[in-house]
Amino acid sequence: MEIELTADAVAFHRLVSEYLEARLERSLLAGVLVGALPATHENALFAAGLDDTSGEVVAVALRTPPFRMLATGFADDRSAGALLDAWLDADPDLPGIGAEPVTADAVGRIWQQRMGGRIELETEMAMHTLTEVLQPSPKADGRLRRAEESERQLLLQWVHEFFAEVHSHDAHAVPASVDRALRTKGAYLWETEHGPAALVVHSPAVAGTRRIGPVYTPPELRGQGYATTATAELSQLLLDTGAARCMLFTDLANPTSNKIYASIGYVRFGDWLELRFEY
Repeated sequence: MEIELTADAVAFHRLVSEYLEARLERSLLAGVLVGALPATHENALFAAGLDDTSGEVVAVALRTPPFRMLATGFADDRSAGALLDAWLDADPDLPGIGAEPVTADAVGRIWQQRMGGRIELETEMAMHTLTEVLQPSPKADGRLRRAEESERQLLLQWVHEFFAEVHSHDAHAVPASVDRALRTKGAYLWETEHGPAALVVHSPAVAGTRRIGPVYTPPELRGQGYATTATAELSQLLLDTGAARCMLFTDLANPTSNKIYASIGYVRFGDWLELRFEY
C-alpha cells in the first residue's frame, strides 16, 4: 500500500469522497471531512492508502486537531505500518484513534510497537442506522428548536458534562465541537415551558446520511423522555428534508441509551472503538 499524505482538505476530498461515501460505516470520516472544507484547521492531516497495483483508494485516515485520528481500511499490520510510517513524521504526538475494531486494533498495535506507549480502550461503541422513525409514546412535553449562538455557554456546559459521563479524555475538543455544530446549524434543543431540557446535534449530510450526536439531558431532567423525543423529532425532520437515513453511535456500556434508540427505530449495523494513546 502506498500512502499519500496531505494537509489540503479540498484536494483530499476530491481523492477519497467516492470511497468514503460507498459504505455507511465510513460516514463519520466523510462527515468530518466535509465539515473541514469551509474552515481552516491548524495542523489538519489527511492520508489516503492507495492500492499498489491499481492506485485506487482502499483506506483513509484523517485528523483535525484537537480530535484524534479517524481511520478506515487499515485492517492489517502491513497497511497500518505503512500509515504510521508516513503519519508519525508529521504528527508524532498522535493522541489516539477512532475506527472499526479491525482498523483500531491494527493501528493501535503498530503505534505501540513504534512508540512504546500504552493503549487505553476509552469507549466501545455500536453504530446504528434509521430509515423510518417510530414515534415515542408518550411524547415528551415541549418542542424541538435550533440552538442559537447566544446559547454557546449552555452547549459548552452540556457537552462537557456529556464527555465526562462517557469518561472521554477529549474535553479539550469540546469548544471546537460546539463551534462546529453552531456554525453548521446542527445543534438543537428540546424546549419546555421551563427552558431547554435536552441537547441533540446532527452533522452535515454526506451521501444521504445525517449523523446524530451527541445527545444529552442533564441528570435532574432525565426520565421525562426529552432526549428520546428530541432524537425522534430531529431524525424525522432530517428524513423529511432530504436525508435517506440517519445514523448514530451508542456507548455499549450504557444499555439504557441502546434500548431507547432501538425503540424509535434505530438498528445496530456495526461496531466502533475509541483508543487513547498514552506516551
